[in-house]
Amino acid sequence: MNKLNFHIDKDLDGVEIMSANILSQNTHAHTHQEYAIGVMERGVQSYDPKRKKDKYMVSGDIPVVNPFTVHNSQNLDEDGFSYRMFYIDSKVIEHISSQVFEIPDAARIFDRFFIRDHYVERNLIHLHHILENNAFDIIQKQNYFYEVIAYLLKTHSILKAHSPSIINAHSAIQRVEEYIHARYSQKIELKDLSKVACMSPYHLNRLFAKKKGLSPHQYLINLRLNKARELLKSNYSATEISHQVGFYDQAHFTRNFKLYIGITPKQYQKQII
Repeated sequence: MNKLNFHIDKDLDGVEIMSANILSQNTHAHTHQEYAIGVMERGVQSYDPKRKKDKYMVSGDIPVVNPFTVHNSQNLDEDGFSYRMFYIDSKVIEHISSQVFEIPDAARIFDRFFIRDHYVERNLIHLHHILENNAFDIIQKQNYFYEVIAYLLKTHSILKAHSPSIINAHSAIQRVEEYIHARYSQKIELKDLSKVACMSPYHLNRLFAKKKGLSPHQYLINLRLNKARELLKSNYSATEISHQVGFYDQAHFTRNFKLYIGITPKQYQKQII
């Protein structure tokens, strides 16, 4: 029995994801109005694009299909196949490409039907799991999505990256740092930090990491967790603290605390008071 699950994350405009486990399926020739980017996780799938070398996809291959590209598919594995997909609006890709390249070209960014890149494969699967399970908070999801897609475009698109000079980079990073410290307990999005820095998210992430050793969202999470550690030395509950330091629920607070500190907030609090 074929199983397809679709999901839209409310924190990412213009992005729809899908996971599929297919036992038997042959599709008619069709197109997508969005960019279709994904990962083949199992099996063998036959496509019918114009170029013969793009005809077969196997486990690990990454389909990168431009909008309105005609293709069909056929299952070639008796055990079926499974894959994960991102359907990304052209405007989203155009926005990211405009930050990375001199000339955005949302009409045709890829000149191949699929690519093979283990680093991109791992990160696309991880990103898909995060969105599918609503793991982590808004700035982490936005930042990770942006970083993965920007890297994919930079390394596998037909466009050429540029490195514009950034004026007053030091003061821009300082403004972002001050903004984070003043508002760490509030909802902060990547676009907010980009506006404060007066530069694209792409360049902000790289300049901030070069200066501070952490990306902006990692810096924010670390600040929240350090504030939380101080509050855990009091009698506040983990639930109260999670909201005081900016995590929108206790589950996200606990997940990040354990990821960075190694134990849960309750375990930490029990050991120190």
